[in-house]
Amino acid sequence: MRALREGYGAAVWRRGALHVCAVRWFERRGVPARPTAPPHPAAVRALPPPADMLGAHHRQLIELAFPNDSQGVSAKELVCIHLGLLPAATAVQQARRLAHSVYEFTGENPAVASDLL
Repeated sequence: MRALREGYGAAVWRRGALHVCAVRWFERRGVPARPTAPPHPAAVRALPPPADMLGAHHRQLIELAFPNDSQGVSAKELVCIHLGLLPAATAVQQARRLAHSVYEFTGENPAVASDLL
């Protein structure tokens, strides 16, 4: 996820019959946040493997991206998994539609949107 310096990142990969599309972004109190110090790719690769959104990986990633200013910052992630043949463009489009649908459903209330995701 190279674009984390912009405050978001996306990745698409395939393993066997599984096609995965993942989007990750930062928020500060429900508002998109851009890192004050974009984490170096080597530092991100050195993090422990992601396990859960409150685990060491995400906490350390937030500390890397927002050194001495991580108060109220959270990492959000949307992962779509498809079984069977699926072009990467279709997986990305479906993830975008899902994120848009959640936003439309919840309106301007980011807390409710986070609960649904």
